[in-house]
Amino acid sequence: DPLNPFDQKASKDEHGVSRAKGYGSVQNLLQSLGQHVNVVCLQETKLGSAHDLTAETATPKGWDSFFSICRLTQRGKSGYAGVCVYFRKELMVLSAEEGITGVLSGAAGDAVGVGAEESESAADDVDPDRPKADPGKRDTRRASTTSHKMRSRFTLDRMRELDAEGRCLVVDFGRFVLINVYVPAVTSSDPVEAATRAAFKLDFLDAVTIRHESFLAQNRHVVLCGDWNVSHKPIDSAHAPDIKSKLELNSYVLRNPGRFWLSKALGEKFHGDGGGDCDAPCDTGRKTLPPRPDTLDPNHKPLAHLIMNPKPLVDVFRHHYPTERGAFTCWNVSAGAQLTNHGSRIDFFLCDKSFFDNFVVRSGVAHGHEGSDHCPVFVTVTNEAFRYVGGSVRHSDGREEKETEKYAKYSPPASASSVSFAAAGRQTSLAGFFVKKTVAAAADADTGFPSQQMLPEKRKRGNTPCDVSIKSFFKQAGSRFGEGGDTVEGRTPPPPPATTAYVPPSAASVPPSAVPTASKETVDAWRRIQARQKPPVCRGHGEVAKVRKVMKQGANFGRVFFACPRPAGDVRNGGDCGFFQWAYDRK
Repeated sequence: DPLNPFDQKASKDEHGVSRAKGYGSVQNLLQSLGQHVNVVCLQETKLGSAHDLTAETATPKGWDSFFSICRLTQRGKSGYAGVCVYFRKELMVLSAEEGITGVLSGAAGDAVGVGAEESESAADDVDPDRPKADPGKRDTRRASTTSHKMRSRFTLDRMRELDAEGRCLVVDFGRFVLINVYVPAVTSSDPVEAATRAAFKLDFLDAVTIRHESFLAQNRHVVLCGDWNVSHKPIDSAHAPDIKSKLELNSYVLRNPGRFWLSKALGEKFHGDGGGDCDAPCDTGRKTLPPRPDTLDPNHKPLAHLIMNPKPLVDVFRHHYPTERGAFTCWNVSAGAQLTNHGSRIDFFLCDKSFFDNFVVRSGVAHGHEGSDHCPVFVTVTNEAFRYVGGSVRHSDGREEKETEKYAKYSPPASASSVSFAAAGRQTSLAGFFVKKTVAAAADADTGFPSQQMLPEKRKRGNTPCDVSIKSFFKQAGSRFGEGGDTVEGRTPPPPPATTAYVPPSAASVPPSAVPTASKETVDAWRRIQARQKPPVCRGHGEVAKVRKVMKQGANFGRVFFACPRPAGDVRNGGDCGFFQWAYDRK
């Protein structure tokens, strides 16, 4: 809304930030989100390494960024996962950190938001009457508490594993700390691998809990966003069962550890979790369903023990639209599920209650933004939520107020892409290798980049017949000077020598063979095979089925089958009828 004097933070799972398909460039992608968007969080950027970053990708015009890239090198993990945060260059960022545990920064969770100068000023926004700390000292007590909780929960090797896949960025904007996450999904059909990834997902969520609660303990505002790979309530998923009672809802949440974590983070209570009773009476004569063994490790510590002094977070969208149905953010596009809106809401914003009350204006889901199997979700906040370069605060009424002088001389954090590219002075485009070096370029010592030496002087071209431009090879035959021909140093290139081109015999001159190439029995056999593999019609709609192949690793990998041609979704809403048939027997 161009008339709305607010900024927006947008989150989107992009499936490859460097690919050109769809928008052509990162600049175009950011522009497509709107001119009033100030912070953009992307997940699943799929960069193979930092060498894949270019200036056009990392620092498009008017933007700066932070990236977290997968560090795994084993087969199948290159170009895996990854998150990034783009922000307008006019915004102040106090610090940024890659990973959720803090091990990559060497501070075990203390790199962002623990300095007394930054955290105290931000905490004043929450509680102006709170005791002030010494502005010249770091709050080592809080830092050591955060580090102790993280190290008491995980080994150092496990912390490195959690941060090795590039799944989190923590960015301190002064008035709030932004945590951009890409939570792991459990998709393997192999029971051992599924159990391993389920434990990894729970550990990652545990680390998120420790981290965001450490900020809340410091009276910091916290905003969490990203692809959570879990939907909350049945209203948030088209795949959810029909829930008819509080007890069934209780079981629905407890059966999925990720959903249980989300409910605890939002301050909800359920039977069997040590958190008290339901909000409404439940049938105590029925037992809740036990957690599935393939998703919950029996040796895993319950997530509830991590919330020592709970300060519930707010699901921003659900707080604004508690009963809105069909607000899905992810679909199976290979099955056409986006056409019938048969998906799940697994991308959302969480924040502390104080930030929601003081800064959040509205939120939404941008269903019309295409280009991925996820659509963007956004939160609109007031201008006071940000600090701006120059040490000023912009109010919603247009006023600009200067802050203290400590922010007057601002420079981005060292991990910002703009700083990294400037420090490296690396070549960012292929065209630069073909630019002729000049004396001025070699003698320029004020650019801040390494000087370039002059190329040795090349010998002058002689007046030899072979001394011609490469453009002469693309001229029309017989062209002359002044008639579209090209010249080299004012001379007309010599005409090409006369040659006789070889002309192959015409294919039409060879008569086709009148002898059959296959016997009648062979032809009939192939016709029977083709008839057997001809797609049948689905039983629900009487339409010709579509041919698909099993791509998931397992016993049926590579097998071909027939399915209903309609997009996935409710059959009453034009979705598929569920027809399925193998294309052929294994025999």
